Amino acid sequence: MPVLDQTEEERKEIAVEEEELRKAGEQIYVAPPWKLMWWRFRKHRMAMLCAGILLVLYFVAIFCEFVAPYDPDDALLQFK
Repeated sequence: MPVLDQTEEERKEIAVEEEELRKAGEQIYVAPPWKLMWWRFRKHRMAMLCAGILLVLYFVAIFCEFVAPYDPDDALLQFK
């Protein structure tokens, strides 16, 4: 229900907002499924935290020789 006391500037601003919403709706309509999943995933805070932790663990696994340069079999030879 339109308000009769709106100025021309307010009407233009509302029209611009409606146009932006329409374009956003079109963008969602033509977005591939992976992009829709990514948008939804990004909004979930716990998922982003877990993804960050997982990336750190993968990083450590990839560079494990740098993180722990010593051979575990050679450790504590004096106790054998």
